[in-house]
Amino acid sequence: MYPSPSILLFGHDRILLETRTLVLERGGCNVSVTSDLQDAIGRIDAELVDLLILCHTLSPEECAAILCHTQPLLSLMKVVALDAACIDCERNLDVEWRISAKPLAILSAVQELNEIYVALPE
Repeated sequence: MYPSPSILLFGHDRILLETRTLVLERGGCNVSVTSDLQDAIGRIDAELVDLLILCHTLSPEECAAILCHTQPLLSLMKVVALDAACIDCERNLDVEWRISAKPLAILSAVQELNEIYVALPE
């Protein structure tokens, strides 16, 4: 059994965020949600976030800002972008960390990332 990953969902569509939260929580994840860039940065700085999920509803400026902020933290956390995420996300994230926006695909990818994360040596 793997520990429950701490996930921060960052996006603007309330219904999509609620649906994704429900799916991830049912999959055993600890999920928090934000629609505000400064709140996202504050949560990343204040909390242990294992995984940041960038939704496709973010502006290019928000993507660039959050990616700039998380770059030094990538040894401690993972960042993934959902399909159709802004072009800045696409340019700055490894293709293997882009995942489908479909709920079950998100859950599957999170579980796979969690297995990889747990398997890494300290």
